Amino acid sequence: PYSAGRSCFSMVNMQVANSHLMVPKPFGPRMKRVDAEKIVKKIVGPKIPVKSLPDTEFPFWAFPGISLERVAQFFAQPDTLAERAQIINKIKNTTASLPSALQTLVTNKKNAITAKNPGMPLSGGVFNAWYRLNIPENTVDIIETYMLTVLSNIGCHVHFVDDWYYHVGWGEAHCGTNAKRTPHLDAKWWEMYDPDRDVSYKPDA
Repeated sequence: PYSAGRSCFSMVNMQVANSHLMVPKPFGPRMKRVDAEKIVKKIVGPKIPVKSLPDTEFPFWAFPGISLERVAQFFAQPDTLAERAQIINKIKNTTASLPSALQTLVTNKKNAITAKNPGMPLSGGVFNAWYRLNIPENTVDIIETYMLTVLSNIGCHVHFVDDWYYHVGWGEAHCGTNAKRTPHLDAKWWEMYDPDRDVSYKPDA
């Protein structure tokens, strides 16, 4: 619910420059590409081609006090729901133990994260400062996939912006920019009339 709620509200708060859209990253649920594309295809219909980012990694902001072990637990990918439940229980209860096979899975994920992120600010395996990690994983954000599919197919160029710093400060993309706009003065909006949109308005009244 948290990710979905953040996604809905923050993505609307984008910056627009002609056909280029600077959209706050939703940090939504991630899925295997084939599964995400199947779901989006079901939503948009068979005639619209599904677009997804060529991700092989994605950002995650580690905060001071969280351990690298815990981050690895977040992103370890077990084979079954029962195994996932065991890892979730470990995340909730640090005194719980994991079966050796699952602990190996977590350790392998931790090693992969370490290899991808040299120079992490760790003290005893715990982050002592905010740090933007790159999590190696061949998955896609399903909300990004939907947004990219809908907007790119109408000619927009979508750029997802990591504005997490502004998000934790109760802001979004708009709050971190000072965009200036030059209006097209030859097109006076107050004199424009589109009968296809407003059939009740009488411009000559």
